[in-house]
Amino acid sequence: MKSNVFAVLATLSLSSLALAAEARITSVSTNGSGCPIQNGKKIPYGFDGQWLTVELNHAYNIKVVKGTGISIEESRKNCAITLDLDVPGYRYAVERVVSWGTYQLAPNDQFVATVNGFFSGDGDSFLSDSEALGPVWSQQNYTFDRALNGSNLVWSECHDDRSLTLNTAVRVAPKGNAGRYANQSKGSLDRVAFRFIYQKCY
Repeated sequence: MKSNVFAVLATLSLSSLALAAEARITSVSTNGSGCPIQNGKKIPYGFDGQWLTVELNHAYNIKVVKGTGISIEESRKNCAITLDLDVPGYRYAVERVVSWGTYQLAPNDQFVATVNGFFSGDGDSFLSDSEALGPVWSQQNYTFDRALNGSNLVWSECHDDRSLTLNTAVRVAPKGNAGRYANQSKGSLDRVAFRFIYQKCY
């Protein structure tokens, strides 16, 4: 019995390695207030079949700021990443989101980083939401790490090649009615990574 269990685990491990080698991202495009399409810049990314890492700060300057004389548009930015993932015989989902950046916050101001994802033509979506609350007097680096599971997993359809959109967004704003827009706060979204999981289609 023990040898059979080890044989199954070894097979699963080999299957995972083979799947990671087979998965291919065939196209990536971006658009949003933090990454205007007209700039014509390409966002660097890496994909190993399991993790997709997007280096947002290499091509754009996705920074948000609020304070006296600053328009509300500057306090929130987004970048929608649309991709096509080819992995024959499997469906896939994003099961973990990790974001990196910086923030500096006045009292009662908050920094919020969100990622929501959906497949083209599909009403289902997932949401990853993280926040920090001021005061944070000096600029701090952050890492937000969120796992998705259960009903928050959104799977691709088997044998249906639909594009996946991952909309990343950051904002600085008063927490409820406690803050005032005269306060000076700022933040950035520099890098984001998505972990994919797979299920075999039958």
